[in-house]
Amino acid sequence: HEWISAMLVDRLGNVWIGTHSKGLDHFDPTTGQIASYRHDPSDPDGLGHDRITDIIQDRSGVIWIGTNGGGLERFDPETGRFTHYRQDAADPHSLSEDTIWSILEDSSGVLWIGTYSGGVSRYDGDSFSTFTTKDGLTGDSVWSITEDREGNIWFATYTGVSQYDGDSFVSFSKKGGLAHNHVWSILADKEGNLWFGTMGGISRYDGSEFVNFTT
Repeated sequence: HEWISAMLVDRLGNVWIGTHSKGLDHFDPTTGQIASYRHDPSDPDGLGHDRITDIIQDRSGVIWIGTNGGGLERFDPETGRFTHYRQDAADPHSLSEDTIWSILEDSSGVLWIGTYSGGVSRYDGDSFSTFTTKDGLTGDSVWSITEDREGNIWFATYTGVSQYDGDSFVSFSKKGGLAHNHVWSILADKEGNLWFGTMGGISRYDGSEFVNFTT
């Protein structure tokens, strides 16, 4: 499938390839072999959805896969089985929405899952808790998530960026110097700067002010 939507190189050097509608592929460069995972409704331990949006590997070696409409997938390389996490309207401690754009494992091992319109869900290994604009998040569509060297979590949204320090949110927008409110991606560099990819260019934030770069 030529529409590649997400990629990951795991600790063993294997390449995980997420596609727009044809599931997940695993490439072993030492053997040249490709294993393909596709959704099969008759297999409860198989991939739960074929539209892949993000892939990460956590500290224990587990692969986490975000999907567009099928929630969050957990793949255990030891067993070859998938576990599915989805929104349950009757359970306030479930995933907030099944369309996922971004996943981060923070330095404490907690997973943060950015969704299309349900804010961000935090997974501690037992249950989910959700943060939305009602809690101070600047927007409920979360495209990218990163952690800075102080342990703050940053969220890129359609309406600016938010910083979460473990207790509360602080948000930044174009009014405060950001190049554009629609932010697609975030990167933290070795010097402690944060870089934001926006619809109006790139912004660099050094902890006190923004510097913007455009064409």
